[in-house]
Amino acid sequence: MVVVVGLALTAACGAGSAGTVTAGAGSSAPAAAAPTTATPPGPSVTVTPSTATSVAPATQTASRTPSASPSRTTSAPARRTTRWNEPTTFLALPVVRGRALAGMVVVLDPGHQIGNSRHLAKVNRLVNAGNGIRKACNTTGTQTNGGYPESKIAMRIALAAKKRLEAQGAKVVLTRPREDVALWGPCIDARGRVGNGVDADAVVSIHADGAPATARGFHVIRPASVKGWTDDIAKPSKRLAIAVHDALVDAGQRPATYIGSHDGYDVRSDLGTLNWSDQPIVMIELGNMRSARDAAMLTDPTWQDGVAAAAITAGVVDFLG
Repeated sequence: MVVVVGLALTAACGAGSAGTVTAGAGSSAPAAAAPTTATPPGPSVTVTPSTATSVAPATQTASRTPSASPSRTTSAPARRTTRWNEPTTFLALPVVRGRALAGMVVVLDPGHQIGNSRHLAKVNRLVNAGNGIRKACNTTGTQTNGGYPESKIAMRIALAAKKRLEAQGAKVVLTRPREDVALWGPCIDARGRVGNGVDADAVVSIHADGAPATARGFHVIRPASVKGWTDDIAKPSKRLAIAVHDALVDAGQRPATYIGSHDGYDVRSDLGTLNWSDQPIVMIELGNMRSARDAAMLTDPTWQDGVAAAAITAGVVDFLG
């Protein structure tokens, strides 16, 4: 299924032409300068974060049978070949309404929480991460060299994607309601179970990486097939990973070559958010916050509201369509 978003990107370097993303679009900040070649923008839409639907973390119960030891694989699913371009100007068009996701439920998990650093005793306590592993409840997340926090990026993109997904008829649930220094968590296991409680059709966890400064690009993480934990969702999660990956590539985003299978995919069996989900789930690292060029993109409000949110929406629409 292809749903036209109305999001134009102007390529600034490298060969190839500008990409157009697919899904229902909406954004706030206008481009700093009008590109020489781009689809004419429609009226701009200001994304005003509203009180988001959220689900209280469920009481932790290890109901599954953990396997003996974690494993990790880096085999990548096949994907179509699409050249990526590096946009410098993002023109976000209004939300395009449709009914592609009517009756469906999507959970968005904005990674971390800005208040985690003020509640270290709580976020550092160990919880059952599934697959026989115990990990910290949560972390503070990473940040750019200039101090822009990962959690802020994740929250803004989640709110913008929520608006777009709802425009397509979906019910959207967030694992945390807002970015707030007074709040912490939820823990990784609780985040993973939110989709189970609302019988979600898809779950997307939104993050940005903190790799060495020379590393660049996004990658999509899917759960490995672990008996008693994720073997029931591994195949549909793989399809969701491909759909989101391809939507990001079509939006001009660069797949990471520094991790996993070195083409924007990774497969993990040690992440509590993935392990506890009974619904199709992926985690997206949208770029490397320690790279100056990635950081400039990740912290651009128009990219957040437009490119990132539209690509996530397009991937979900493609998967559920």
